[in-house]
Formats: sequence, structure tokens, C-alpha cells
Amino acid sequence: MRLSSRFSSLLLFALPLTASSLQEAKPEDVGLSKERLVRTRETVQHHIDSRQIAGAVTVVARRGKIAHLEAHGAMDLDSKKPMAKDSIFRIFSMSKPIAGAAILMLMEEGKVRLTIQFRSSFRSLRE
Repeated sequence: MRLSSRFSSLLLFALPLTASSLQEAKPEDVGLSKERLVRTRETVQHHIDSRQIAGAVTVVARRGKIAHLEAHGAMDLDSKKPMAKDSIFRIFSMSKPIAGAAILMLMEEGKVRLTIQFRSSFRSLRE
């Protein structure tokens, strides 16, 4: 648990540094379709129109370059202040996705292997 919180703290501090150091590029220059990135805008706008969210910031990066960075909707519904690209969000319960991504990366590198033990599962079902 202690290692996990240290890792997530390090990751949260490192992400802004990484994002700010990325250069912007045209989607075509990094192998992405500009037309398909429009779907991102449409999807987020759908969620804003259905009042599921007030606003969002979307970013797509590939090959170390930002191909899409856009602010959508409002930061605050009462004041109608528009969302900014550099908005800061308070996000809860992110330890599971971060730990999951870390485990998948370790599996790709061959450093972790997950196995399932069926015997104990079947034995407990029979009893």
C-alpha cells in the first residue's frame, strides 16, 4: 500500500512536467486522422448537452507530440466561466487505474506474470 501511494504521488507530480514539455503537432504528422479526432469533440459535447458533465479538457498525444488539445464546456455552471486548457481537476479514486496500468506495463516487460489457480476455486465451490 505504501509503495502504491508513493508511485501514484510521483506519477501525479511527473505528469504536468511531461505534458508541458510535449510539443504540439498536426494529427497527420503523428499518424492520426483529423476527421476522427472530431469524434472526440462530438462525444464530449454530447455529454455536456445531456448534462452529465459541465465541461472537460481532452488531449491526445502520440510519438511525444500533442495532436489534439481542446477545452469543452464550462468550469462552473453558475458563473458560466468557460473551461480552460490548463484547468486543474480534483480527481478521486485514481489509484486503481494507475496501479492497473503499472501492472500491465510490467506484464508487457515480462517482469510480472499473473496466474489463476482453479483448484482452490473449484474446491471451495464444492464444499
